[in-house]
Amino acid sequence: MFSTTKGQFKFLGYLESLSFVVLLFFSIVVKRMWGHEHAIEIPGMIHGVLFIAYVAMAFKMKSEYNLSIKKLAWMLVASIIPLGPLYIDAKILKDLYKTN
Repeated sequence: MFSTTKGQFKFLGYLESLSFVVLLFFSIVVKRMWGHEHAIEIPGMIHGVLFIAYVAMAFKMKSEYNLSIKKLAWMLVASIIPLGPLYIDAKILKDLYKTN
């Protein structure tokens, strides 16, 4: 279906998006509303690792599939926007996934 890098990048984008949403809309709310100071430690660390992996994989995708600087820039900007990697996957990289 997908090559290893394409499949990994797509899966990593889903995980990074999910971790960012959990961090923003669950962990921070729990910390602020109920005073659980440690509510963001583990989700924050998980998101940080996934964020770094997503950025590293974006550079790998750029070199492996000879993507334009513009597409790389979109991938990097999307990494700091909640659910941004899902948009990139659906709109920017859709043609890349059609090819083998």
